[in-house]
Amino acid sequence: MNPIRPFTKNDVPQVVKLFQKVFFNNGQAAPSSSKLDAYFEEMFFHNPWADEEIPSLVYEAGDGAIIGFIGIIPRRMQLHGRPIRAAISMHFMVEPGSRSTLAGVQLLKTFFSGPQDLSLTDSAGVVGRKIWEGVGGATSMAYSINWMRLLRPSRYVLRLLARRNRPLRLLALALRPLCPIVDAIAGRALPRLFGKPDASLKEADLDKETLWAGIAQFTSGYALRPDYDPESLFWLLAKADQMAGRGALRKLALRNAGGELVGWCLYELRADGIGEVLQVVGRKKSFGEVLDHLFWHGRRNGAIALSGRLDLEFAQEFSDRYCFFNCNGPWTLTHSKSQEVLQAINQGDLFLTRMEGEWCTRFQNE
Repeated sequence: MNPIRPFTKNDVPQVVKLFQKVFFNNGQAAPSSSKLDAYFEEMFFHNPWADEEIPSLVYEAGDGAIIGFIGIIPRRMQLHGRPIRAAISMHFMVEPGSRSTLAGVQLLKTFFSGPQDLSLTDSAGVVGRKIWEGVGGATSMAYSINWMRLLRPSRYVLRLLARRNRPLRLLALALRPLCPIVDAIAGRALPRLFGKPDASLKEADLDKETLWAGIAQFTSGYALRPDYDPESLFWLLAKADQMAGRGALRKLALRNAGGELVGWCLYELRADGIGEVLQVVGRKKSFGEVLDHLFWHGRRNGAIALSGRLDLEFAQEFSDRYCFFNCNGPWTLTHSKSQEVLQAINQGDLFLTRMEGEWCTRFQNE
């Protein structure tokens, strides 16, 4: 009997217990079962793309216990204008005492054999990457590069010191009152890095309708791109708001002097001052100005740094604005039986932001 089968609503309590055991086994307080029950049911049975042909999967032991799970959210995409199906995997987990059963390997093989044209995850760790590659998937280095831009350098340095050891934490605490002075001096001395941008872009709140129209327009040049409708995009945006917390998701529409949309930015500003950028999109000729405005907006709202996933098409614009790059995880992993899909990914011709991956749909433990 095949131990792998589709995830059903009746499996939710067992999968929740497995989730609590796998991801909260280091003394951290696990979220309540009722909260997780509601999350798993909504995310995997009531998302806008739910497709019975591409279900989440469980690995069931001989005694009926679920010892493995891979969550799958189908997504619609277009390849050169033709509709295709993608599947985003998340919460890939195996009972710690059962990993010798190769349940994880078998789950991934079953996932890859599904009817989707593209299998993808964009928050894989080292172990997940090894298993994924071991069963025929690949790491997309082009979509695993992250950028960071410092906005308040002294605050950022003290944040790093505070994470080291107790003497350095005490030193960081003692120096903290000086940070506003140091960062203000940096702003005046280095206006190219920290000053107000010269561009005359007009900033406004990014509403849902503008975002939907903008994505359809600004992604049309990519060979492989998301295929949203208002229902799915607005649902995803609501999840992004929930993930960021009340008022923490900043949504900016940027227009030129003629009122024409030239780009937009979506970013989460966390309590520690680090901003996570979900999307920064702009026309090729205006992208540098969009970045300038994003960095200025983040700095004036208290961010000490912003970070996000790099779109290689705009690598020069990020580099020109003194961004740091790293490629040490999380990893974006892909699998496809279509050479045309793989070619688009390998050529960097995929529109992939944190809105299209796992960021908006992962569990948030408040």
